[in-house]
Amino acid sequence: MQALGLNKVTYTFIKNSVPAIAEELTDSTEISQRNEEKNKGAYVMSSASADINRLLAKSQSLVEQAQKGGRHDENR
Repeated sequence: MQALGLNKVTYTFIKNSVPAIAEELTDSTEISQRNEEKNKGAYVMSSASADINRLLAKSQSLVEQAQKGGRHDENR
């Protein structure tokens, strides 16, 4: 509606207006909850994925494969 009132019915004006209008219509507690979820991190990994022996084995495998010119088995 703002685009019509301002006589700026263009794709760019409408596209750039969407975030501002969405923010006006969104409840502040919902925004706060969304931000908390974003701050928790994007990836959930098991503690086994950071095991030093597993990481060293994967690293060694990558080196060996690179020296041979072959591919690495990702599931190792």
